[in-house]
Amino acid sequence: MEEVWEPPPEMVIPVVDGWKPYSYFPVIQRCWSHILRVAEDVAKSCSIGKKLSDQLHQLYHNIKRFRQLRPGKSSLKLKEIALNRINDMLAEAKGDTDDVICKKLRKFMITLENAKKDLLTAIEHPDLWLTNNTSERNLRKFVIHRKIRGFVASEKSKKALSNFATVFESQRRDRKSTRLNSSHTDISRMPSSA
Repeated sequence: MEEVWEPPPEMVIPVVDGWKPYSYFPVIQRCWSHILRVAEDVAKSCSIGKKLSDQLHQLYHNIKRFRQLRPGKSSLKLKEIALNRINDMLAEAKGDTDDVICKKLRKFMITLENAKKDLLTAIEHPDLWLTNNTSERNLRKFVIHRKIRGFVASEKSKKALSNFATVFESQRRDRKSTRLNSSHTDISRMPSSA
């Protein structure tokens, strides 16, 4: 991660899926959409998984509602309550399972146990998103482009493409003009050849 991430990791809190290299950052926000998607899959496997999935969805909606009602407010108390709720869900699921537990549920319970604290970072840092859906949607067209072309020719062009993509997506997202500042060449102002 050090090769691709220039700022010190302490300066940013990324919203991430469960990919191991993100452990490079000391503080992260795990993406709720990724966790809920797996929970929905587990819900199809067994009744305990369904109950756990429903409870997680409810907790997610409660956290979203808190953030809507109190925008910009952090709450260590809510974070503590939510963490206790996840611990209760896991304990209840373990207690309900007896000796029979489906593989998907067992794996998901381990994932949730490992992710629980990082799922709640956005409660303490209200400027963070709960999911990385927008970022992934913005990257999709560049990933498709890379897959079609097969590669980016050099490190220099990879960095240039990344920088331009960031600028253009940020401007598009913020509904600003995609026209570059006046220090760059504007083709419309160039004299036509006679």
